Amino acid sequence: MLLCLPPKGPSDRTECLGSLAPFDDDFEFEPVGRIYELQFNSAAATDGASSEEEDDAIEVVEETPEELNYLRGLDPNNWKEQDHYHVLGLQVARSRASDKDIKAAFRRKVLKHHPDKRSSKGEKIENVDGDYFSCITRAYELLSNPKQRRAFDSVDPSFDDSVPPVSEKSRANFFKVFAPVFERNATWSVKAHVPSLGTMDSSQAEVEKFYNFWYNFESWREYSYLDETEKEKGENRYERRYIEKENRLQRQKLKKEEMKRLRQLVDNAQECDPRIKKFKEEAKAMKEEAKKRRHQEAFAKKQAEEQERVAREEADRKAKEEREKTEQAAREKEKKARELLKREQKRQKKIIEKLCAEAGNFAEPGSADLVKNLENIDQIGKLLDLEVLTEIATELASTSDRKKVFEKAIRLVQEKIDAEKMSMLSRSMKGVSMNGDSASASNAAAGSKEWSPDEVQLLIKAVNLFPAGTTDRWEVVATYIGQHSESGINRSAKDVLGKAKNIQKGGFGAKQDGGSCTANLKPAQTGEETIAGIDQEKLSSFSEVSRAWTNEEQKLLEQALKTYPVALGTERWDKIASVFPNRTKKECIKRYKEIVETVKAKKAAVEAAKKKSAK
Repeated sequence: MLLCLPPKGPSDRTECLGSLAPFDDDFEFEPVGRIYELQFNSAAATDGASSEEEDDAIEVVEETPEELNYLRGLDPNNWKEQDHYHVLGLQVARSRASDKDIKAAFRRKVLKHHPDKRSSKGEKIENVDGDYFSCITRAYELLSNPKQRRAFDSVDPSFDDSVPPVSEKSRANFFKVFAPVFERNATWSVKAHVPSLGTMDSSQAEVEKFYNFWYNFESWREYSYLDETEKEKGENRYERRYIEKENRLQRQKLKKEEMKRLRQLVDNAQECDPRIKKFKEEAKAMKEEAKKRRHQEAFAKKQAEEQERVAREEADRKAKEEREKTEQAAREKEKKARELLKREQKRQKKIIEKLCAEAGNFAEPGSADLVKNLENIDQIGKLLDLEVLTEIATELASTSDRKKVFEKAIRLVQEKIDAEKMSMLSRSMKGVSMNGDSASASNAAAGSKEWSPDEVQLLIKAVNLFPAGTTDRWEVVATYIGQHSESGINRSAKDVLGKAKNIQKGGFGAKQDGGSCTANLKPAQTGEETIAGIDQEKLSSFSEVSRAWTNEEQKLLEQALKTYPVALGTERWDKIASVFPNRTKKECIKRYKEIVETVKAKKAAVEAAKKKSAK
């Protein structure tokens, strides 16, 4: 860097003290100093101002004859219907115009369209109050007020409220169609940071964040500018309050429609978004993969369990075969031992028979003792053990008094026979004792409490009333006896069953109780045995039996009861009795009452038995 020398003064003189050698190369020099710095900064400031002016020129639309005609056509009375940005020449910048831009645009309009300026140019102003310049003033006043400007921006006529439909075109050009729409509507967001629509490569979290934001969108857009009547025009507070209420309702309605429009926009976008489809397909693929993996794991587990089961069964089979082989070997060994023992016994028996034969079988030929001794020799060989046979054979062979040894063997055989007899007798006596105890216990259970003739009669009646197949039959019979007995003794189902068995055996219980019964105890199937009927002749003294009704008479009575209803009154039983040639009116009424009482008793007994079982 080379510094310039200061200029010479009036008293300075020029003198050459030396010279510099010429440079071999060329160098570039840049002047530096305070004057240069000031000049540089001034030039930069000028360039910046000119660039801002150029920007303002871009935003402000120059007046054309068409624009002038538009301004002259404005009506001050309909100022709400005018485009205030257009009036000031800011129809391009619109909501992006700053307060400074609005003030500058108004100043330009004043310099050109103020009535005084126009009068000075020779234009005749007929009505100053109705002049279009008041519309310019109204536009500036409204846009300079932040609250009023926001109200106008909310209903900006140039804003596009359209919502792209769900179509193939929207799906094919999703980002091209929906991105500018969301950017346009982001103007109304209360929150400063609005997430963008993103690209096809956006993650699922980013896409979900975008749609969550718009589904919960907070808009500052309001519709007070469209109020049909201004509150200040009310003559009193009641009228002003009414106007405010009507305006508020209208604003709420428009706000609701706006939120519905935004919701429709988000729904359509989500319906056409190819990323949503991609995420669903990926989730479905992941789900299928997880399902496939679970199936594979389950199959592998099942296969492992099957292999384990097969291995276990194979091990059990081998163990069983080994055990069977061991048992078979033991059985064969035992069989061989038995066969060996048997052969040895036969051999010892033959030795004994031979030695006894040598001694003449210890009897004279042809005598009765010979036959007896031969039978004894046969029993010795069959009944005595091998050890005893070997001992006897040895003694017979080694002694001269063989008869004594023979008699000893006979005693051993007799002792063994006696022992077997005692053992059999003991087992027989033990069995008899057990049977006797069982019979005694049964009799004690059945007759622990004495049965009166009335109770026996009730038992027989209950057995006939509740046939085999009745649920909890013996509980029901016991309950029936308890309800109708006057003895006050509560019989258990076990007692009732035992008494019924005793009656079945031939009237034992009836004799014990002091009489027999005139009834028919029908066969009843119990858990282990069937109780047969009781002979009616043996049970003939408990009650006076009237002439029995046959099955045909019973069916005829039932049909007559259906044919002649209760509505006939006293004539009913006369007509019913006329059906039976051998029955009186009294007998028919009595039979009817018996049937009614039987049905009631049966229902009561069944209900009581159910309650008892439930407890």
